[in-house]
Amino acid sequence: MISASKPTVINALPRPRIDHANQLDEQGDEFVPTRVDEAGEKKVKPNGDLLEGREYKCLIFYMPNRGGKLFMLATECARVLDYRDSYLLFNKNPNLYKIILNLKEKDDLIDRGILPYTYRSRQIAIVTARSMFRQFGSRLIINGRRVRDDYW
Repeated sequence: MISASKPTVINALPRPRIDHANQLDEQGDEFVPTRVDEAGEKKVKPNGDLLEGREYKCLIFYMPNRGGKLFMLATECARVLDYRDSYLLFNKNPNLYKIILNLKEKDDLIDRGILPYTYRSRQIAIVTARSMFRQFGSRLIINGRRVRDDYW
C-alpha cells in the first residue's frame, strides 16, 4: 500500500511594515513617519531623548552639524538586538535610515572616544536614536518591558 504524502508548504516570512513615504525630515537624518502613536510620543522627545527615566542600552551621542539629535552606532545597535551585522539590521528594518559618516565626522567620534582609531578607515553607519526607539522600543531600553516601554 502506497501512502500519499502531503506536499510541503513553505510559508514566506512576512514583509516588514513600512511606515514612511520615502521622505526625509528637514535635517535629512530619518524618514518622516506616516503614522504617529500619541502614547509613544509621550515616551520620547523629538531629539531622541527618552522620558520617564528610561535609558538606552546603546551608547548615544550628539553629532555636530546634525541638528541636536541623538544618534547611535549601527553596529552596536545590531549587536544589542542580536543581528549579525548592521547590514542585516537595515535590510530587515526598512524604516531605519542609514547615515554613512564622512572622515571629519569619524575623526570627531574618535577624538571623543566613541570610536577606536582603528575604525578610521572603515565605513561607519549611524542611525537616529528616535527612529531606533520607534522601531524596537523595549528591546533597546535597559530593563525594558514590552508594551510599557514600546513606542507602539
